[in-house]
Amino acid sequence: MKAIIRTVCGDIEPESTGFGLPHEHLLTFPPVRVRPDIDFRLPSVEMAIEEVKMFKQAGGSIIGELTTDGYGRNVRGLREISEKTGVHILSTSGYIMEKLFPNKTFNSNLDELAELFVNDVTVGMDGTDIKAGWVKCGTSDEKMTRTEEKVIRAAARTHHKTGVSVTTHTTNGSMAFNQVNVLFSEQVPPERICIGHVDRRSLCIGFLQKLAKTGVFVEFDNVGKFKYYPDSLRVEMIKQLIADGHVKQILISDDNGRQSYFKSYGGGRGLEYIPTHFAALMREMGIIDEDIHQMTILNPRKLMAFEPRM
Repeated sequence: MKAIIRTVCGDIEPESTGFGLPHEHLLTFPPVRVRPDIDFRLPSVEMAIEEVKMFKQAGGSIIGELTTDGYGRNVRGLREISEKTGVHILSTSGYIMEKLFPNKTFNSNLDELAELFVNDVTVGMDGTDIKAGWVKCGTSDEKMTRTEEKVIRAAARTHHKTGVSVTTHTTNGSMAFNQVNVLFSEQVPPERICIGHVDRRSLCIGFLQKLAKTGVFVEFDNVGKFKYYPDSLRVEMIKQLIADGHVKQILISDDNGRQSYFKSYGGGRGLEYIPTHFAALMREMGIIDEDIHQMTILNPRKLMAFEPRM
């Protein structure tokens, strides 16, 4: 069967996509008990449209929106954003980590969770016909709870039933290998796995090289967040992974999940930062255009595309 990318506006041909950000947030409303700071809330469709238009003007084509059920997922709003900007958007099934799990995560068994995720991909999310383009799972800081492992295994089984990729949340980069081990034990191919947040607390070349050797996608998705590391260090790590032969496994994104990160909310860098400033920094530091094209267009396209199995 021919590969497709499943967006909030329907299935598209992978070749129709250009510059992609595989890990972003456009609309969120996390539980106040966990994230009381209003900065974490992105409620405005209108401001998101303004932000995505800036991304498009900078050359952007497609966005992976990783807000899950339990974190304020708004698929109707995402479809409106896509329709009014012309930028493709993927929404996601799955859950982030235990402290953000809705109650049904704990009350459902593995098969029930997998059935729920598969339904999101094949029928629609949140009572709509808007289908998920992939499935998300994650772990807590320095631990994987039993319920998190259950969600990861349900995500793996969703891959097998539908073909979609699995994209993960690591808290500050921790538990990455534990996630890989569980997904591998469920026979998920490495090229269908993306490990997120490798550049928060874990921007160490030994860690990155070991992770890349497993064959999974390695996602630098905190670009521009200097409170973790300077972007110049991110580029140095990326250059080393390219030199090691891993350019086809590298993904780059912002994980913009706060008002203070969005120009449309009066904040900082915005979604245009990577296609403008960070791409320029990579060129300035010696990364060739062919490799930038691979990491920002071909790699997101490969991860997002799948051959439907049902």
